[in-house]
Amino acid sequence: MLETLRNRAEGTLFPVACVDLGLEPPERRWLEQHGVEILPVRHHFTLPQGYPNWHDGYLVQPFLREILPDWDIYLWIDADIWFQDGRAIAACLAGAQRDGFAIASEATPDYRVQLWLQAWMTKHFIRGFGLLEGLWLSAQPHLNSGFYALRADAPHWEAWTQAFAEAIRRTGDGTPHGQFAMNQLVHGRLFGRGRMRATILEPWANWICDRGVPMWNDEAGAFCEPRAPYRIISALHLAGPGKRTTYRIRRTGGGSFETRILPGAGPTSSVKAPERVTVLA
Repeated sequence: MLETLRNRAEGTLFPVACVDLGLEPPERRWLEQHGVEILPVRHHFTLPQGYPNWHDGYLVQPFLREILPDWDIYLWIDADIWFQDGRAIAACLAGAQRDGFAIASEATPDYRVQLWLQAWMTKHFIRGFGLLEGLWLSAQPHLNSGFYALRADAPHWEAWTQAFAEAIRRTGDGTPHGQFAMNQLVHGRLFGRGRMRATILEPWANWICDRGVPMWNDEAGAFCEPRAPYRIISALHLAGPGKRTTYRIRRTGGGSFETRILPGAGPTSSVKAPERVTVLA
């Protein structure tokens, strides 16, 4: 992620910080050598003893203003996202500047229907927000919190923290309620109560590769949406199985090839799985 971010002009204009969820010393040194500030985990939620430490990547997000004071906009990027161009970064920052909050939708006919995923989401919406509200929220276009921007003075921070805390009190769990509480900010509660302003970006700004396998645009030499006009995807998100799966990629010029969806992949390359995948947040 970091290297593709820094290769974009937009990515050279702001500092980068990383929340330490268990970095090894060589990983810390590599990040520090690349100008990344290492942040401690700090949040104010109460969870049972023994919850997985990777949950902290979700729990810490509403408190970024405390950990990193005096920033104007906080742009969160999951470490399993990489960029083909700077459009997603620019659009997300512009949306947060204008509306206080910007995030990408998962609403596209190019994503396959995954019944297990829909059942999982519905279950957790109900657990976190109650039966009626949970069912209503699960029916709204889902927003993925792997990539979003929040302006420092936006009212969304307090509302998000409150909704997140309420879901934790209901369930005793930290995940996936941060993302689901963020969905509630945008969609509001039943009958339109509590809806907050937001810029909703199209899926090309945060493409979930395992939900919809991208195509290869031969003319542009880049991964693209899998239907005409084959728009280039700006940010590719290797959520879940996407980190380790080899996909068959169809080409706009005909034919296909197999590869993992990583930087440098293409019709003439072969990208192998790394021995160890470390996900930073």
